[in-house]
Amino acid sequence: MSNPSIHTEIEVPGTPEQVWEAIATGPGIGAWFAPAEFEPREGAPIAFDMGGGMQPSGEVTAYEPPRRFAYQEEWEGVPFATEWLVEARSGGTCIVRVVSSFLGSGDWSDELDQMREGWEGYLENLRMYLTHFAGQRASWIMARGAAPGTIEEAQDALLAALGSPVGKKEWQRDPMPWLFEQPAWMRAQYFSAFCSAEMMTPRVHRNGTIPNLQVKQSGTTTFAIEHVARLLDSLGFATSITPSGAIASSGSWSPKRASSAAAWPCANTPCLSTRSPISWSIPASSQVSSSADSWISRMRS
Repeated sequence: MSNPSIHTEIEVPGTPEQVWEAIATGPGIGAWFAPAEFEPREGAPIAFDMGGGMQPSGEVTAYEPPRRFAYQEEWEGVPFATEWLVEARSGGTCIVRVVSSFLGSGDWSDELDQMREGWEGYLENLRMYLTHFAGQRASWIMARGAAPGTIEEAQDALLAALGSPVGKKEWQRDPMPWLFEQPAWMRAQYFSAFCSAEMMTPRVHRNGTIPNLQVKQSGTTTFAIEHVARLLDSLGFATSITPSGAIASSGSWSPKRASSAAAWPCANTPCLSTRSPISWSIPASSQVSSSADSWISRMRS
């Protein structure tokens, strides 16, 4: 009977040697996952710091640069193995596979499902790191806290403390002022996530504009669209807000119906038009993804 296991993979930029540096050395792992300490050899002890200080974790069971790296730990008294595999692809990328296996009997399906979700997030961190910060050293920080109630109630409490709307998305004026004190790449990443959750995928036209962004907002204010405009202003875009239809119970905006649906397709919704002052030529047929790395690439160019 085979050992219960999962495997997760992702395509990342870089040569096998560059990817190996990120997944099979202490400084590399610490830049996108967690601080780690071990010698580059089979049989070496390995330790991770997951928030409580550096703790012995297990032993390196394979160290074959730049293709295979593995180590074995214990999970509730049961041996647990993690194996990393690197496969070169054409075009300067590699496939990274991580295999997690329980080396014993028992039903570990719940634990493996949680691990799969965890690795998917961490592998995205790895891809972002290799795309934008390959070879750079980083300090790993984890902020934790406890809250009473359900997961949903704890999430609402966190969002409320950050100044973000919860529940029916009743926005405050000038929400999340702390966001505008963060570096441009962080604000760009937040905007990317905001687009995915609350807006549409931005389409950048050949003339450098992102026309007709619309926000799914409720309530009687325009604070949400104003927040987006301020965020884009902080990223170097010139913005303007135009109401394309009647805004229910909005005292500050006059109802206005656009004369052309093609010009303002988001009827009855505030629209945001942006123009970048930086020359940025993109074919008219191209669509810019709302993934964070697209925006980070632009901010770093």
